[in-house]
Amino acid sequence: MKEQLRVCTVQMASKAGDVGTNLQKAKELIKVAKNQGAELVLLPELFDVGYDLDVVKALDYDTNETLEALKAVCRELNIHIIAGVYENGKEGKFNTAYVLDDTGNEIAKYRKNKLFCLSKEKEIFTPGESLCTVDIKGIRFGLMICYDIRFPELGRQYIDAGCEALAIVSAFPFPRLEHWKTLLKARAIENQVYVIAANRVGENAGFYFHGKSCIIDPWGTMLQEANETDEIFAIATITKAQVQKVRQTLPALEDR
Repeated sequence: MKEQLRVCTVQMASKAGDVGTNLQKAKELIKVAKNQGAELVLLPELFDVGYDLDVVKALDYDTNETLEALKAVCRELNIHIIAGVYENGKEGKFNTAYVLDDTGNEIAKYRKNKLFCLSKEKEIFTPGESLCTVDIKGIRFGLMICYDIRFPELGRQYIDAGCEALAIVSAFPFPRLEHWKTLLKARAIENQVYVIAANRVGENAGFYFHGKSCIIDPWGTMLQEANETDEIFAIATITKAQVQKVRQTLPALEDR
C-alpha cells in the first residue's frame, strides 16, 4: 500500500446562497490542484452555500445536486474530495463534511459536533452525535469542522481510533486568526498527527474570513500555508512513515 498522499487545502470566497457559482469556482480550483499532483482536496465549511446563515436558513436547497456535481469531478479527475456542505435532508439540517473517493463514491460523512455559539448555527443545524474516520491511500483521517478544533478531547478520540491525520474544513473569521494558528499547531503537536485545514476567505453577513489554509506535520512544522485573502491553496505530500517517526522519536502518546 502506498501510505503517502498529496493533499491540498483550497480556500475560496463563497457567495451566500449562490450554489452554482460556488460549485463552478470549486471545480476550477480543484482542476488547478490536480495539475499540481493533488490526490485529495479539501473544500471549506459550507463552501456550497456560504456562511450567511439567514440566507442558508431560507434557502430552497437540494444537497444531492451539490454531491452529484462533486462526484462527477472526482470521476473526471480521479481525485478524492472532502467538502464542507449544507446537508438538508429527511434527517434534518446539518453542517457536514462529505468524503468522496476518486471514483465518485461517498465513503464517509461527518456532521459537525460542536455548533458555533457566536453565530446562528444552533438555530439552523442539528449537532452531529459521532466522530468519523476514513482511510485514504493507507492513511487514516479524522474529520473536524471549524469550531471543533477548540475541543482537544476530539483529537484524542481520533488518536484512539488510529488516526494519523486530521482533516479540518472551516469558516474561521479574522478576529480569531491567532487562535486558528495556535489551535491547529496544538492539535498537530499534542496528537502527533498531520493537520490539513481548509479555511475560506472573503465576507458573508459581517464575518470576514482570514484564509491561512495550511498543512502541518506531526512535529508541528508548517509544510505549506496560504495567505489571508486570496482564492488559492496549500499543497504538500504527507506520509504514514513521518507520523511513525515522530511518535518513535518522542513517544509522548505512550505516556498518557
